[in-house]
Amino acid sequence: MPGNDAIPFKRPGEDFTAATTAAVVGKRFVAPSGDRSSGPGLANTAEGSNYKVAHCGAGGHAIGVSKYDQATITGKVGVMRAGIVPVTAGAALTYGLAVQSDANGMAIPLASGVKLGVAMTGAAGGADAEIALMME
Repeated sequence: MPGNDAIPFKRPGEDFTAATTAAVVGKRFVAPSGDRSSGPGLANTAEGSNYKVAHCGAGGHAIGVSKYDQATITGKVGVMRAGIVPVTAGAALTYGLAVQSDANGMAIPLASGVKLGVAMTGAAGGADAEIALMME
């Protein structure tokens, strides 16, 4: 029987639950914000083997969009990884526009950052934008 099996931790596009390292607002891009401290090959802690996230920084690499508000640090938040999802617009967006994260995890027009998705329809700043996620 073969050994040393490579078993994925998460499948592409699969939603997951994360632990927050700062207060997180729903419908914002989130990014990794620390190492997991429990899980396979690590100690058992109350963290529950969750990846750690916080709002994505300006132009940064996001891993998904927060599903809801989580004001408690070390609290749990759902993270959406694929599809057309609501993301709070940090500026006016028009349909077909590529977007990146601003400093608060909101969607803004792509400038020099990482492309995180495309606006499927227009949205005013502060409103929910319909974003087709393209985080690879």
